[in-house]
Amino acid sequence: MSEDKTTYKAWFRIDNDPKWYTASKEWDTKEEATEHALFKYQNWMNAMDWIVTKTGVDPNETKGE
Repeated sequence: MSEDKTTYKAWFRIDNDPKWYTASKEWDTKEEATEHALFKYQNWMNAMDWIVTKTGVDPNETKGE
């Protein structure tokens, strides 16, 4: 029996592009992913918005949430 472990990803919107982008990095907790996302957002001039999701959830495929 394998144990599924929930991990989290940080996503960013860049410049005026409506699409969300992420890297392969995953975090063990939502708090760790949020800390990373906020740091990147504050220090990356091209980042226009950020979001943290569970790994496997693509905000580009989520409508109205």
